[in-house]
Amino acid sequence: MPSDTLQIDHQLLEQLQQDPRYAYIAEEQKPSVFSELIHSLDRWLSEHVGNSEFPFRYVFYAICILAVIVLVWWMVRSQLLHRILGIRHEAEVSIEEAEENIHSVDFDAEIARALAAGDHTRAARLLYLQTLKRLDDAGRLEWQPQKTPTQYTLEVGGMPFRTLTNHFLRIRYGGFEADEQLFSTMKTLQAEVEKGGTA
Repeated sequence: MPSDTLQIDHQLLEQLQQDPRYAYIAEEQKPSVFSELIHSLDRWLSEHVGNSEFPFRYVFYAICILAVIVLVWWMVRSQLLHRILGIRHEAEVSIEEAEENIHSVDFDAEIARALAAGDHTRAARLLYLQTLKRLDDAGRLEWQPQKTPTQYTLEVGGMPFRTLTNHFLRIRYGGFEADEQLFSTMKTLQAEVEKGGTA
């Protein structure tokens, strides 16, 4: 019976296994960014802290993850993340900006935003400014930022506009908080004014 002539050259096999040209499985399973990060952290911890495997490393990872969560939460709360990502602020236009230039404000969007937030006082003030804009666009008054509401009542005339202006004055200068009912009343008055109501 002939002897088995097939011999395994263990030295050659080891060399081939270590040769990166033949590392087909390693090429197919490239490590993820996360695993690379963990591996880098492991190396850093080994170099600077020592070789303590458990539980220190897991505690360190937990602290890092918690720190990232707290940082993101703080950025969202402080609107910093919104500014970094270019997300526009929820309340984009202040009342003061709206009073300075009524033609630069999307009143429908701002009023809807105020109502969604339950801020009827803001919504009522914006509604009055929206009325001024619509009357200016219709040529029924000449809007100017330095004019007073009383001057507008003299220009427009009519009880609906006078009543609407009085509600605005109470809210704007009297510190009166508007509610849903008052906003609804002002909305009705706005419609009457736009129809040209003078009664």
